[in-house]
Amino acid sequence: MAHHNKLSSASRTTCPQELIELILGETDPADKATLKSCALVARSFRPTSQQLIFSVLTIVPAGRDSILALQRLADVLSAAPHLALHVRTLYLVQPSLNKPCVWMQSDILSATLSVFTNLESLKIRINWNHLHLNCEQAIYALITRSSLSSIELQ
Repeated sequence: MAHHNKLSSASRTTCPQELIELILGETDPADKATLKSCALVARSFRPTSQQLIFSVLTIVPAGRDSILALQRLADVLSAAPHLALHVRTLYLVQPSLNKPCVWMQSDILSATLSVFTNLESLKIRINWNHLHLNCEQAIYALITRSSLSSIELQ
Protein backbone atom coordinates (compact mmCIF):
# COMPACT_ATOMS: atom_id res chain seq x y z
CA MET A 1 0.00 0.00 0.00
CA ALA A 2 2.85 2.40 0.83
CA HIS A 3 4.39 1.64 -2.55
CA HIS A 4 1.13 2.63 -4.31
CA ASN A 5 1.01 5.98 -2.48
CA LYS A 6 4.56 6.78 -3.58
CA LEU A 7 3.68 6.11 -7.19
CA SER A 8 0.49 8.15 -7.16
CA SER A 9 2.14 11.16 -5.53
CA ALA A 10 5.14 10.89 -7.84
CA SER A 11 2.92 10.83 -10.93
CA ARG A 12 1.22 14.10 -9.95
CA THR A 13 2.77 17.07 -11.65
CA THR A 14 1.79 20.66 -11.56
CA CYS A 15 1.39 22.83 -14.57
CA PRO A 16 2.24 26.55 -14.44
CA GLN A 17 -0.91 28.67 -14.09
CA GLU A 18 0.16 30.74 -17.12
CA LEU A 19 0.05 27.61 -19.27
CA ILE A 20 -3.40 26.68 -17.96
CA GLU A 21 -4.62 30.19 -18.75
CA LEU A 22 -3.13 29.98 -22.24
CA ILE A 23 -4.79 26.64 -22.96
CA LEU A 24 -8.18 27.63 -21.57
CA GLY A 25 -7.92 30.99 -23.33
CA GLU A 26 -8.14 29.10 -26.62
CA THR A 27 -11.56 27.74 -25.64
CA ASP A 28 -14.52 29.46 -27.27
CA PRO A 29 -16.12 31.60 -24.51
CA ALA A 30 -19.53 30.69 -25.93
CA ASP A 31 -18.82 27.01 -25.22
CA LYS A 32 -20.02 27.19 -21.62
CA ALA A 33 -20.38 23.41 -21.30
CA THR A 34 -16.69 22.83 -22.03
CA LEU A 35 -15.65 25.64 -19.70
CA LYS A 36 -17.83 24.22 -16.91
CA SER A 37 -16.18 20.83 -17.41
CA CYS A 38 -12.74 22.44 -17.32
CA ALA A 39 -13.62 24.14 -14.02
CA LEU A 40 -14.13 20.66 -12.56
CA VAL A 41 -10.85 19.19 -13.85
CA ALA A 42 -8.66 20.66 -11.13
CA ARG A 43 -8.67 23.53 -8.67
CA SER A 44 -6.05 25.30 -10.77
CA PHE A 45 -8.44 25.31 -13.76
CA ARG A 46 -11.36 26.85 -11.85
CA PRO A 47 -10.40 30.57 -11.72
CA THR A 48 -9.65 30.85 -15.44
CA SER A 49 -12.69 28.77 -16.38
CA GLN A 50 -14.96 30.93 -14.23
CA GLN A 51 -13.48 34.09 -15.67
CA LEU A 52 -14.24 32.89 -19.20
CA ILE A 53 -17.70 31.56 -18.30
CA PHE A 54 -18.76 34.88 -16.80
CA SER A 55 -16.92 37.28 -19.14
CA VAL A 56 -19.95 37.53 -21.43
CA LEU A 57 -23.30 37.23 -19.70
CA THR A 58 -26.82 37.27 -21.10
CA ILE A 59 -29.48 37.96 -18.50
CA VAL A 60 -32.52 35.82 -19.25
CA PRO A 61 -31.52 34.60 -22.72
CA ALA A 62 -33.74 35.37 -25.67
CA GLY A 63 -36.80 33.14 -25.82
CA ARG A 64 -37.03 32.72 -22.04
CA ASP A 65 -39.35 34.83 -19.96
CA SER A 66 -38.53 33.16 -16.69
CA ILE A 67 -37.99 34.76 -13.33
CA LEU A 68 -36.44 31.44 -12.24
CA ALA A 69 -33.42 31.88 -14.50
CA LEU A 70 -32.84 35.35 -13.11
CA GLN A 71 -33.26 34.08 -9.54
CA ARG A 72 -30.70 31.31 -10.18
CA LEU A 73 -28.23 33.89 -11.45
CA ALA A 74 -28.85 36.09 -8.40
CA ASP A 75 -28.32 33.08 -6.13
CA VAL A 76 -25.03 32.18 -7.82
CA LEU A 77 -23.75 35.75 -7.57
CA SER A 78 -24.84 35.97 -3.95
CA ALA A 79 -23.02 32.74 -3.06
CA ALA A 80 -19.90 33.69 -5.05
CA PRO A 81 -19.80 37.51 -5.45
CA HIS A 82 -16.35 37.39 -7.08
CA LEU A 83 -17.98 35.95 -10.21
CA ALA A 84 -19.70 39.28 -10.93
CA LEU A 85 -16.27 40.88 -11.20
CA HIS A 86 -15.54 38.74 -14.27
CA VAL A 87 -18.52 40.09 -16.26
CA ARG A 88 -17.16 42.37 -18.99
CA THR A 89 -20.02 42.21 -21.51
CA LEU A 90 -23.65 42.16 -20.45
CA TYR A 91 -26.64 41.52 -22.69
CA LEU A 92 -30.17 42.35 -21.57
CA VAL A 93 -32.56 40.80 -24.05
CA GLN A 94 -36.34 40.97 -24.11
CA PRO A 95 -37.64 38.00 -26.15
CA SER A 96 -40.60 39.90 -27.58
CA LEU A 97 -40.50 43.68 -27.69
CA ASN A 98 -44.30 43.82 -27.84
CA LYS A 99 -44.94 41.82 -24.68
CA PRO A 100 -43.66 42.75 -21.20
CA CYS A 101 -41.47 40.20 -19.44
CA VAL A 102 -41.94 39.12 -15.85
CA TRP A 103 -38.22 39.53 -15.12
CA MET A 104 -38.28 43.14 -16.32
CA GLN A 105 -40.71 43.95 -13.52
CA SER A 106 -38.62 42.21 -10.87
CA ASP A 107 -36.56 43.76 -8.10
CA ILE A 108 -34.20 40.83 -8.62
CA LEU A 109 -33.02 42.39 -11.89
CA SER A 110 -32.19 45.76 -10.37
CA ALA A 111 -30.31 44.13 -7.48
CA THR A 112 -28.40 41.86 -9.87
CA LEU A 113 -27.37 44.69 -12.17
CA SER A 114 -25.78 46.59 -9.31
CA VAL A 115 -23.05 43.95 -8.79
CA PHE A 116 -21.42 44.30 -12.23
CA THR A 117 -18.70 46.77 -11.30
CA ASN A 118 -16.15 45.88 -14.02
CA LEU A 119 -18.53 46.06 -16.94
CA GLU A 120 -16.94 47.24 -20.20
CA SER A 121 -19.71 46.61 -22.73
CA LEU A 122 -23.48 46.83 -22.33
CA LYS A 123 -25.91 45.69 -25.02
CA ILE A 124 -29.60 46.18 -24.38
CA ARG A 125 -32.55 45.09 -26.54
CA ILE A 126 -35.67 45.89 -24.56
CA ASN A 127 -38.84 47.93 -24.76
CA TRP A 128 -38.22 50.64 -22.17
CA ASN A 129 -41.98 51.09 -21.71
CA HIS A 130 -42.18 47.62 -20.11
CA LEU A 131 -39.30 48.18 -17.71
CA HIS A 132 -39.93 48.64 -13.99
CA LEU A 133 -38.67 51.99 -12.60
CA ASN A 134 -36.13 50.29 -10.29
CA CYS A 135 -34.71 48.34 -13.24
CA GLU A 136 -34.56 51.48 -15.37
CA GLN A 137 -32.60 53.26 -12.64
CA ALA A 138 -30.24 50.28 -12.31
CA ILE A 139 -29.56 50.37 -16.07
CA TYR A 140 -28.89 54.12 -15.92
CA ALA A 141 -26.43 53.45 -13.08
CA LEU A 142 -24.65 50.89 -15.28
CA ILE A 143 -24.45 53.36 -18.15
CA THR A 144 -22.67 55.90 -15.96
CA ARG A 145 -19.94 53.45 -14.87
CA SER A 146 -16.46 54.69 -15.71
CA SER A 147 -15.37 51.20 -16.80
CA LEU A 148 -18.02 51.12 -19.56
CA SER A 149 -16.54 51.75 -23.00
CA SER A 150 -19.31 50.43 -25.26
CA ILE A 151 -23.08 50.79 -25.10
CA GLU A 152 -25.55 49.43 -27.64
CA LEU A 153 -29.21 50.24 -27.13
CA GLN A 154 -32.05 48.90 -29.28
